[in-house]
Amino acid sequence: MVKIFIAVKRELAFSPKTEEIVRKWEQKGTVMVFARQYSFKKGQEKEMMQKVRKEIADCDTMVAIGDNSIGVGIEIGIAYALGKKIIIEMEEVSATLKGVES
Repeated sequence: MVKIFIAVKRELAFSPKTEEIVRKWEQKGTVMVFARQYSFKKGQEKEMMQKVRKEIADCDTMVAIGDNSIGVGIEIGIAYALGKKIIIEMEEVSATLKGVES
C-alpha cells in the first residue's frame, strides 16, 4: 500500500479543506498528517526535524496543501532531496514549488 505524507501547517491540520483532501488521498493509500500526529514543544526542534525526516523517508508520496509556510517548505525540500514524488495542492504556488512537483 502507498504511504502518503500530507504536508500542512499546524493551524490548518484540522480544517475542512484539509479533511476533504485527506479523505481523497485515503482512497489511494495510507495517509500520514504529521501536524496531526505529532506535537513538539519549544526546545524540541532537533527531535521534530529528525522525526519529520524519518516520516518523509518512509513515505512514497508527499502532498503539500494549504498555504505557503516555512515548515511546509522545509518538508517539501526534504522530500525533494530524498527523491519522493511531490504533489502540490495549493491555490498559490511559487515558481520554486512548481519546480519540485513531480
